[in-house]
This record gives sequence, structure tokens and C-alpha cells, in this order.
Amino acid sequence: VPEVAAALVAGLPLWSSSDPGDGSTVAPYGVMMLVAPSVDALFSFHDLPTNMCRRLLVTQSRGLAIGTVHLESLANHRTREAQLHECRCVLAPFQDAILLGDFNFDSDRNFMAPHSPLDNEVLNLIVPEYLDLWPAMHAERGWTFDSTLNPYIGPREHMRYDRVFRPLRRHLRPAPGGALGARARTPGAAADAAATDDTGKMDKDPFAFDVEDAEDPKPPELAVGFDSPRSKRIPFLLSDHFGLVATVEPLVET
Repeated sequence: VPEVAAALVAGLPLWSSSDPGDGSTVAPYGVMMLVAPSVDALFSFHDLPTNMCRRLLVTQSRGLAIGTVHLESLANHRTREAQLHECRCVLAPFQDAILLGDFNFDSDRNFMAPHSPLDNEVLNLIVPEYLDLWPAMHAERGWTFDSTLNPYIGPREHMRYDRVFRPLRRHLRPAPGGALGARARTPGAAADAAATDDTGKMDKDPFAFDVEDAEDPKPPELAVGFDSPRSKRIPFLLSDHFGLVATVEPLVET
């Protein structure tokens, strides 16, 4: 929401932001990027066919283009196909590009039966030159929308909606040692599944906090799914989706 975008910009004054600080780029709906200090960035928005205010946001920095998108929600797969086609066209001129975001379809099943043809097959038709990094690096399913772990999801649902793609033919690769780290962030997860510092360790899961320590405690009506007393630790999640972390580096040809 615009208020959240404005708060993020205000809270990170040294970071570059795709929003000017008033939330105007995400009103009534949108995507946003923040770039760490000392890294030059150029932001551009690109219109998509949509009935839900969806746009592609591209950040250019150090020879790399990163596109983020939230494809059309609900039963609008044809619209998502058109949006993917437009994303491919926008990113095609760049030598090195990454496409990421909430694609709103799972990699192994459709939201509702029938599950053939699979919605995910559109990727081979529209963006065949892009590699889905999670299955390339991990054997587990990697659900980013998981009603078992996330109390903000009502009906039972386990889907990998959120993706990170890089082109197959270009000059980026996962960092050495399998450190791609595209991990679904789960409440109370182990350190290797959460964001880490320079040592690869983290003392506290940044996606959860103690209610009693919060300045603005979580309202009781948001504690759906928990039968423990409020004095116990309650996960506070930033979203009904879990996030992904991806590390890539330039491929040095020998």
C-alpha cells in the first residue's frame, strides 16, 4: 500500500528507491525496488496488459537489468501469458537480466483441476531462454505460499508462486558453493533459511518478533490459527507469501 512504501523510503534514507517516497508508484497497486547505498540504479516502469494495475519495474545497475512483476491474480492465466510476453520483450535488449516476482501460478499444479495442461508450461513457450533458479538449485518444493506455516492464509494451500529467473544463454551464474540461497523464509526457521550477515549467521529470524516486545502489538484478530497465550512468541510475517533470496555473480569465461 502507499503508506508502507512511504514508510520504507523514510526508514531507508540512504537507499535508492523506485518510489519517490510518497507511495505514488504503488497506488492503488504496484511493485517496488530498493537498492543499497553506493550502488547506482536507474528505475523504469513498463505498462502491461492488465485489469489490476500491474506493471513491470526494471532496475538497471552495473550492467544488470532486474525486472520485478506481480502477474495478474486469480483465474486470469491468459492475461498472465500476455504479461510474460511483454516482460520478455522489455528485457530482451539487455545482455544480463533477471526476472523475478509473484507469478501467480505454481510450477507443479494448477490452482484448480484439471492440472493438465499445466499453467507452468507457458514458461517454455514464452520465456524458454530463462532458467527457474529454485528447482535448478534445490530438490525440495520450495513453497512460498504455505498455509501450514503462514497464519495469514485461510484455506489450505501450498504453492510456489514466487520465482527468480535468469537467462540460460547469458553471463550470470549462481554463486560458488551452491550459495544461490533462494530460500523460502519461514517463521522461526533455521539460520540457513533466513537472511544472513557476512558470516552467514543470524541470531534472530527477521520475519518474526515477540509480541510483548513490539511497540504496536499484533491485534488479537490477526492471531488466527494460534491457540497459545499472547505471552508466547507469535510469528509476525511481512506477507502471506514467503520471500526468496538469490545470489548471482558474473560468469568469467576462461
